[in-house]
Amino acid sequence: MRQERTVSNRPAKIFRIVLKTIAFLLLFVLLVFVLLLTPPVQRVLTARVQHYLENKLHTKVIIGRISFGLSGKIGLNDIFIGDKTNDTLLSGGSIRAHLDYLKLFSNEVRIKDLELDNVTAKIKRILPDTIYNFQFIIDAFTSESSKSPDTASSPPMKLDIAKVTLKDINLIYAHRRVCRKDRYT
Repeated sequence: MRQERTVSNRPAKIFRIVLKTIAFLLLFVLLVFVLLLTPPVQRVLTARVQHYLENKLHTKVIIGRISFGLSGKIGLNDIFIGDKTNDTLLSGGSIRAHLDYLKLFSNEVRIKDLELDNVTAKIKRILPDTIYNFQFIIDAFTSESSKSPDTASSPPMKLDIAKVTLKDINLIYAHRRVCRKDRYT
């Protein structure tokens, strides 16, 4: 008689363990989201993102503050990115976006609205044989597998931006043509 009760209680115990595990995971994810909303965690995250970008791009990167909201709002304030000649590539007041977090799991970045306020970008190129001064950013984030056509890789991430708002934007584009004399003529 005791054996029958222990056998019949096992599925109930397993169900309770699974239910408690799922509840713990949901509470953990909720705690992480709540912590991301606090200023001390945002300051630590800002410092880590800034350090990561400086190491990845091998140039000066300054981010004053990164802020998050539960509804998908992300903000970057007081931004500076230098180019390889230690000149300003991008500097400005703020970049704000409203991101759909759930689409990130399906390899898609969906931005409902993007707002740039008080931003200056300086684009330079010396013709005929040089590249743009922002090419090093593209090269830094291009994976080695996508450069080589022989290797199979995951599909590229989709980017969808529904609305862009620009306020007080300065775009400086400078290109020079350098004439060289041929040696053989």
